[in-house]
Amino acid sequence: MSAQSVRVWWEPPPPASRGGVLLGYEVLYEAVSEPDSRPELRRAGGLEVALAGLARAANYSLGVRARTAAGPGPASDPVYCATHEDIPGAPADIKALANSEDTVIVSWLTPTQKNGKIKHYTVYSRPQRTGQHSQLTVAHVEGQEEYHVELRGLHEAQVYEVWVTAATAAGEGEMSAVVARKPNARAPATIWSFGRRVRGAAGRSVRLRCGAAGPAPARAWARRRPAPPLTADPRFHVDGEYLVIFDLDRTVSDNYTCTVRNPYGSERATWEVLALSPPARPLLRLTHAAPARLALAWDAPGAAVSGECQSPGHTRARCCASHTRRPRAWRSPGTRRAPPSAVSVSPRDTRAPAAAPHTRGARAPGARLGRAGRRRQR
Repeated sequence: MSAQSVRVWWEPPPPASRGGVLLGYEVLYEAVSEPDSRPELRRAGGLEVALAGLARAANYSLGVRARTAAGPGPASDPVYCATHEDIPGAPADIKALANSEDTVIVSWLTPTQKNGKIKHYTVYSRPQRTGQHSQLTVAHVEGQEEYHVELRGLHEAQVYEVWVTAATAAGEGEMSAVVARKPNARAPATIWSFGRRVRGAAGRSVRLRCGAAGPAPARAWARRRPAPPLTADPRFHVDGEYLVIFDLDRTVSDNYTCTVRNPYGSERATWEVLALSPPARPLLRLTHAAPARLALAWDAPGAAVSGECQSPGHTRARCCASHTRRPRAWRSPGTRRAPPSAVSVSPRDTRAPAAAPHTRGARAPGARLGRAGRRRQR
């Protein structure tokens, strides 16, 4: 229907499989293209419903189940539907830096809200306090987050206003903040790149770009943690504007600072590099077995989790998450809360300790003797 809504319709189940009088339907939907999404539920009395407030340009999984007085039935096979693209948000950040007597470097970051596939960017510039502007189109490169362009043929004494927009198939998006800068033949060394957090999978390589503006800038890289110079460590390589880090792991997860200098000034920027590793393997154990049920428990990184699932051949299964306090039953939207008896608890021996064997004439430490006992000892 739109970038944030879809229309869903369905057929009722056959009369022989309804299991009673139908009271309505439940629509289960989830944005499978969004990593942090959660299943949602919408009830309907008829055979169609309009879902609104959805994410833009997202792929959704949808299913429907009928409901009687006994509860909801099984869900239908899922179908998939994508919402339409929308215009993107504004670029996440923008810079305009003097580079020479007639050039200015403009850099920006891709929008946080892309709302679809970015096609291109448009860089607008104009002399300050005038209505006439010029524009330049820059193509979008898939996977690239940082862009820059050099504006040439400017006048040194003139201040220029610059802003950037992004565009999808739906059209041109919101404009960035307007920044002002004038060319300068003696411009201090500055960094047009954006220092930020960079994540990478363990074992892979990352490239940090330190793009500089100003006449004849010189670069130097350093890391926060005490270590040999980067140029002496084979895990690092300086390639022009780039610092390349090979074989990511925890030992190279650190803050890296680039400093640029020229005769007129200096600037520095910092990147935080994080190596992402897969979680540790959970430890699985069997805590209880029954003819049609198995109780399992396992330890996950950062939390203890236990589950109870029926053996193969049974379709129902219950799992519970055990946190630092009492267990809470996990359930999908619309399902009934599991009864307390369904919570699986690791068995524990509650029998009283066996009594120690009694030996005639033996006395426990600290016990008092009677009169007859004292006479026998004498």
